[in-house]
Amino acid sequence: MASKSLPSFSSFSCSTTLSQFLFSFTLFSLLLFCSLSDSHKYVNVTYLPSHFEDLWTKNIPHWKFNASKQISQQAATFHRYLHSLDGDPLRATIVPPDPDENRFPPHIFSYFEYTWASGKKRMVPIEPLVGILRHPKYQGPHHGPGIDKFLEDKSWLLIDPYQAKEEGRNYYYFDFGASLYSSGLGGPSQQMFVELYETANVSFDRIFAFEAEVLNPKQVFNELPQSVLPFYQWYNIPVSANSSDKMDALYFLKSVATTHDFVIIKLDIDNTTVEEGIIYRLLDDPIAMSLIDEIFWEHHVNMPELNPSWFPKKAGIPPPRDKTLENSYHLFRRMREAGIRAHS
Repeated sequence: MASKSLPSFSSFSCSTTLSQFLFSFTLFSLLLFCSLSDSHKYVNVTYLPSHFEDLWTKNIPHWKFNASKQISQQAATFHRYLHSLDGDPLRATIVPPDPDENRFPPHIFSYFEYTWASGKKRMVPIEPLVGILRHPKYQGPHHGPGIDKFLEDKSWLLIDPYQAKEEGRNYYYFDFGASLYSSGLGGPSQQMFVELYETANVSFDRIFAFEAEVLNPKQVFNELPQSVLPFYQWYNIPVSANSSDKMDALYFLKSVATTHDFVIIKLDIDNTTVEEGIIYRLLDDPIAMSLIDEIFWEHHVNMPELNPSWFPKKAGIPPPRDKTLENSYHLFRRMREAGIRAHS
């Protein structure tokens, strides 16, 4: 069997040898680049919503004000959904390598299909957009003993586990509405995300924390573990959705990250106007969207199951009439279809 080898300098003229060598070197470099790139960054991503999600997306215009009733009527499907999430509350969010379709059945769980330059594909499940976009056990306050604890439970969110640390790749965490590292109204989000991604062998190179409430810097930094402190940037000033504002959220993102990097964003500043402004601008900005791998956003809308938490009567702020669960479904679906693992 004949074999192919690089040309010999003794066989050709100097010019022929040089051109052959440069061609071979260029080809080798391209193959090497593709091989290295193939290890982590995909070239195409397709969102594949489950039948379960499509059912809710189709009917959410009719179910948006009685979602908890629909959850009860679909108890068998939600029970199967919950069964897949059994396990340690933190590690349950990590999808194992080569996820078992028996654990994450595709008629219930939605999937992202990632394709690499070599043609390799990988299917990674994500929680479906169903119900009230919270932990499936939570259907609103006072729906049974022990149910309220699931209001802030994050164990139902499935992150992408295939993000092992690699040379030359940066790992960024943007927290818009950071509160404190180990405490906050919705729980210790910074600590939770750092520890969650550590279980997937990801440690963040930089954490950008933005908080509007004026806090004591000593308290802020005293809560940080030593391992996080060198990579932590704190901005005690509101983030903005306005492109002309120097605190523009997307400006920070686009100034720091590249498509080669791994980026997560948490957006929860309890200001729906600013949050939606950021999301709508993001959806109109293909460059910004291409930089984000995962986003976690709590969209405050008019929803009977969550109005007591989001718009308590004592606060004197009524729920918005023109923003409902239907709007949330639409925005999260658009982000997912754009290739972002968007979590509620």
